[in-house]
Amino acid sequence: MNNSTRNILNNYKKLLGQYCEVNQFIELTKRCFHSDHKDAMESEKFFKPLAEKYQLTLTSYDNKPGDVIIAKAYIINVHACFEEFLKRLAKSIQKYGNKVVAEKSQEDSYLKYIVKVLFGGEKKLSLNEKNLFYLCEYYRLVRNASVHILNNDDSESHELQAQFNKIKDATFRTETKFKELSAPNPHDKISYDDFVLFSQSTVELAMYFFENIKYNYTKIIEDVPTDICNRWKSYLPERRKKAIRSYIETNFKIDETLDSQLDSLFNIIMAQ
Repeated sequence: MNNSTRNILNNYKKLLGQYCEVNQFIELTKRCFHSDHKDAMESEKFFKPLAEKYQLTLTSYDNKPGDVIIAKAYIINVHACFEEFLKRLAKSIQKYGNKVVAEKSQEDSYLKYIVKVLFGGEKKLSLNEKNLFYLCEYYRLVRNASVHILNNDDSESHELQAQFNKIKDATFRTETKFKELSAPNPHDKISYDDFVLFSQSTVELAMYFFENIKYNYTKIIEDVPTDICNRWKSYLPERRKKAIRSYIETNFKIDETLDSQLDSLFNIIMAQ
């Protein structure tokens, strides 16, 4: 694990925030353009010289399919961030978790795998978390269909519809200053609201996963880089314990069992 000053969850929130800023800027630009040039948008005489001014070749824009494609791009961005978080979380659990877990199978998404190793499967989740799980699985399938757009697979469409049916009537907690969200939507009507719902839901689910990890602190300390160990050895005992605690709290997470283990972790450092 990299010696960052953030744990996996905080890194995810930061990365997702950057992508959300980009998505919102694109949406703002699109809405401003629609508002400022609404009457001229269907005219090639308008589009062509404007595009050439900015060294582009755009001659027209059909906002009905175009806006859905843009919204799907937002979903792809959020999925990329969430998938990276899930992969890092899986690696962290496999390497530092307090129990041995099986490797991920090809049949499982990383989301399904995390739910299996932390909770024993989706059926063990509470109603809210189960709905979030189904929602994120749905948008994962939307992402796949958007990326593999030339793969006209009927089974993929059926899977999308089946997953959508699980969530279309569910209630999701949303935090938005401006309005109630009109989402989730069918995969051929994805909108900006789907992006907002998806991004907020991944954060809620990521926090829930992170809260439920049980780390093996011995494994963590045994893997501390040599230069950090050597620095800790130069500290007085009390400061050394504080440094160990801070390292785990910053890069991983702590629970009520850590303080009782500090003496043994202290000894591991001194023996290295």
